[in-house]
Amino acid sequence: MHKDWSNVDWFDFFALRFLGRLYECFPISADFNPGDEPGKLDLPAFDDYDKFWAATEVPAATLKWLIDEGYVRCESKNMDGHYYGLVLTQRGLAAMKRVPASLTPDKSWGERARDFAGEAASSLTLDGIKVLAAGILGSS
Repeated sequence: MHKDWSNVDWFDFFALRFLGRLYECFPISADFNPGDEPGKLDLPAFDDYDKFWAATEVPAATLKWLIDEGYVRCESKNMDGHYYGLVLTQRGLAAMKRVPASLTPDKSWGERARDFAGEAASSLTLDGIKVLAAGILGSS
């Protein structure tokens, strides 16, 4: 299965793997070492040296591309290829069609804040009236 894949097939595989893992922990950041990825997979024996390198080099190239193109934000990377502070960007969430509802409101932030404040005030007022009425009715 895997050993006949092209670089683009490997890219798709690792892009979905990285984006999926980042989505699971969103909005908390994660740290990855893409060099560890091939060891986490049950890869068949490769009889073609080029295909072996595609399977082992593509994870790092994929993550770098996702960062460079703005799908993932990265706080830092060390000399060993470890990436730290990775988190999905709005663009990454949109590409996955997983943008949280709070980030795609049907109203502006100002309208939502006003409505929320109005609902909270109404709720507090109604609750206050109920408590007051209960106190009056309960004491007669």
